[in-house]
Amino acid sequence: MLNAYSKFKFAWSLLKNLGHDGREARKKLKLKKSLILDDLRVLDLYEEAIVNGIPLEQRQGNWVQKFRTTDDGSLFVGAQFFRYQEVEQLIKENFEGSSPVLNKGDDR
Repeated sequence: MLNAYSKFKFAWSLLKNLGHDGREARKKLKLKKSLILDDLRVLDLYEEAIVNGIPLEQRQGNWVQKFRTTDDGSLFVGAQFFRYQEVEQLIKENFEGSSPVLNKGDDR
């Protein structure tokens, strides 16, 4: 049985092979809601996360991970975010009270 990631990757690959490669090509498609994928824009996010096909060894950072079970996925997420309190403290110590670099709506 395929996990959610495998089903998602299959859907992405299938659309790519059918000539719907990329955001603009997929905009023409209409998708019925399903348990696997209910919005094709998720594929746009996937493409951004895999750095548009740059091989793993050439990437700086890797935000897309394969896993076989939900427990495997939970282990990865836990490893990535278990130190969030340290990051939160660092932000408070170094950036609290500072003005934002770019204000929302600023055209710079």
